[in-house]
Amino acid sequence: MNKSFKTLFTLFLGILYFIPTFTANSAESWQEIRGKYPSHHAYQSENKIRKSLQNKKINDLVELRKLDAQTSDYKLNWEKKYPSGGLYKAWAEGGNNAWQWNSDYTTEASVRRALKGCERRAKKRCVVIKIGDKHLTYQEQAEWSKKVYGVTTLAAKIIEQNSSSTQQVAKKKEKKKVAKKKKEKKKSWVKDLFKKKKKKNKVAKKEEKKKFGDSETKINLLYAEGKINKATCVRLKEKSVLDAKNTSCNNIKVVKKEFIKTTPVTEETKEKSFCNTMRTEKNKKLCLKVFKPKKVKKATFEEIKALGKLEEFNSYPEGMLKEFKNCKKLFCQSKKAGKKVYEIFVKRGSLWHQRHPGDMIYGMAWYEIMYLGKFKKTQVHIDRYLKLGPDKYPKKYPYWFRENDIAAIHSLIKMNKGRIKMREALGFSAEDDLATVLHQYFLLGDFIANDKVKVKKVKMSPELKKRKELLSQYRSALNRYKSKLEEEEG
Repeated sequence: MNKSFKTLFTLFLGILYFIPTFTANSAESWQEIRGKYPSHHAYQSENKIRKSLQNKKINDLVELRKLDAQTSDYKLNWEKKYPSGGLYKAWAEGGNNAWQWNSDYTTEASVRRALKGCERRAKKRCVVIKIGDKHLTYQEQAEWSKKVYGVTTLAAKIIEQNSSSTQQVAKKKEKKKVAKKKKEKKKSWVKDLFKKKKKKNKVAKKEEKKKFGDSETKINLLYAEGKINKATCVRLKEKSVLDAKNTSCNNIKVVKKEFIKTTPVTEETKEKSFCNTMRTEKNKKLCLKVFKPKKVKKATFEEIKALGKLEEFNSYPEGMLKEFKNCKKLFCQSKKAGKKVYEIFVKRGSLWHQRHPGDMIYGMAWYEIMYLGKFKKTQVHIDRYLKLGPDKYPKKYPYWFRENDIAAIHSLIKMNKGRIKMREALGFSAEDDLATVLHQYFLLGDFIANDKVKVKKVKMSPELKKRKELLSQYRSALNRYKSKLEEEEG
């Protein structure tokens, strides 16, 4: 017991010994602050300086001394000697009414000389008030003191503290206001809810009176037609006891309704009824376009066989090899080809293609390699589809496996059709060798690209622009009808 008591006692004494050192390091006293941070007023207490700088801001001009309270030497230097002192000059002030001004070859040198002279008189750190003819702000004063002493001014530090405290107070007030508004909203919302409920009940009672009134015959007729249940019939009769002779509803004969056969409501009919609610015809058309029944995509074995077999290919033309650089695998090459196709056919406009007609044919060559990359990706889907068949996917495969396979094959078939059309436009067939096709594409592109064509923009009238748009729409519509007819015939 004695040993444990001794150890506890020694620990307690040690804590008491170290407490004053911790407190001294944590907070600075007013005397230390006065000695550390420079100022041009001899403030005796902290409260006085805080009151004097209460409404000041960091970008405000520094407060000057009153000339009436100063000596004649100070007035003479301030009013006459300092203004005629040269270009680079500075005026510094400190505690104990100390002041000094000096001029030199640079502004920094003049500031340092003025501060040193002021320090000798005041025996404390001083502050710059004027540089040349410019009256400094508190922020500029603090920057100069940081340059010379490595510390801000006393005034700048207190102004920053005041501003931070005022901001905190303003934030607290705003939070309180927001909380009050939220409470008021909640209260008003609850009150409105109760009011609405009361209004609804009143309206419902009035409607009941209008419909049924107080007469017994009306209630009996409604129950006989089957518009009211037995419980509601009794309830309504109990309400109108003065007029009703019998409150029971047992002796009334209920007429059975004849149910008319109606057409089943499908998704299409729902969508049409919803689209008919639209006000304008434009909105109706858009609605019907969105709610069109999805066509089930199917891929036949003949279409898949028409795609052919994927074979390794490396005999690219020189123009392509320059673009590929370090790309040696088909995945990387098809990626670059896709970027080139997007750049040529999507990004570039009609004016560009008129100036550079060879780019369109280069684009056809890049499309061929993009198709090869797509073919390699969809090979897995094709193998699975051919193995399992269109309707014989086993249960171990999820339902969406079949849909994904068909979608991938369908997109490849579409891409192949586009490739064949491009080939046929330049006199090639689908069975031609890929290497010869690519080389001839690039030869033709180089030949066309050598001719320089000068194209200039011409201002078109609005009527011609409208005609151009209508013609493009007409062409696209004709192409759609043609493709549909070919599909139906095939």
